[in-house]
Amino acid sequence: HGKMSRGNLTKLLKGTDLSDDFIKSLAIAKNVEVPKAGLSKLSKLTVLGRIGLIAGFGLAVMDLFKGYEAHQRGDRNAVISNVSLGLGAILISAGMIGVFSGPISVIGVAVGLALIAIGIIYSRWVDDPITRWLKNGFWGTTDDYLFWDNKDRNKEISDEVGVNGSVYDGQITAINDKNLSRKFDFKRYFQREMQEFNELIYWPQKEKLPTQIRATRTVGIWPFNRETRMLDTSSNSEVIRFRLPNFVDGLSEFDVRIIAQVSAQFKTNNRYQYDHKDVTKEFYQNLKVLDEQDGILESKITLNYINNQNKSRLDDIYWKIDRIYCKPGWTYRPNSQLTLPVGYYENWTDSGYEFDEEGGQKILTLWGI
Repeated sequence: HGKMSRGNLTKLLKGTDLSDDFIKSLAIAKNVEVPKAGLSKLSKLTVLGRIGLIAGFGLAVMDLFKGYEAHQRGDRNAVISNVSLGLGAILISAGMIGVFSGPISVIGVAVGLALIAIGIIYSRWVDDPITRWLKNGFWGTTDDYLFWDNKDRNKEISDEVGVNGSVYDGQITAINDKNLSRKFDFKRYFQREMQEFNELIYWPQKEKLPTQIRATRTVGIWPFNRETRMLDTSSNSEVIRFRLPNFVDGLSEFDVRIIAQVSAQFKTNNRYQYDHKDVTKEFYQNLKVLDEQDGILESKITLNYINNQNKSRLDDIYWKIDRIYCKPGWTYRPNSQLTLPVGYYENWTDSGYEFDEEGGQKILTLWGI
């Protein structure tokens, strides 16, 4: 039954649920302006949520393109998986951002969840890389010959040469037909096919290192605490172990630029900083062959930071090496006749599998994630 001044009521409302009808009535009776501070935070969260949903929508569209690529390769399960995941994510995103309203929105989200479940289930039976190559190769079972510019094996190859036998008879006849050699670039076709096979067989691979005892630091408050490798050391070293299939010491060549990705956190303001350092020289200096028969090689990278050595405490950081990778443009030559990879195109927007230049455009990670 006590009295509350208008000023005290204003302070009280700053941390109050302003959607409550009683609070609204009390504020109106006292002629107190309802604070707007919480609404701006809510609107920011809403905007961020919508941006996230739009990004998810974009990824869903990419799943649909993957489904189209799987269709070209004759992988029915991959088509169902990618299309289901893509359509499911689109329906959920549409329902969340308000494209639908009322019961339709709920139904759309439910259907989207069901499609995603179907996509996850079918993803277990998609073709492995070797199967994909076999199905699309010269003796493959797909209707369209992927490496021959997606030509229909029956209509565009067998019918062209007038062969009534199997599609393989038609392909063999087409190769031996001098007139068709001017129309079909058979050399380029087989280069495409063998390039993909060689990448499956000779592609460099990360090797798991023996279990190591690593120094860690605990961050956060229980029960949300966790262990991190970010330490305030002045030096950090990592061992890289990888496999080069069919490697022969003195004959095989691995031409790369090695980059170390580093993350750092400043102690004074918790600001994060990411850096990429060229460690190619040190990589080659420490490179050694552990097992030539299995093609196992090893190197060691050491980075030094002066931040934790100088007199300024403002520079002190926690830091760690996140990963060590080969910059795009690397090549691996198991022998003088074979170079991996060749920079052909494989995106849905390109003509597909063109020989362009040596040097892979894919980042090859040798250590870390």
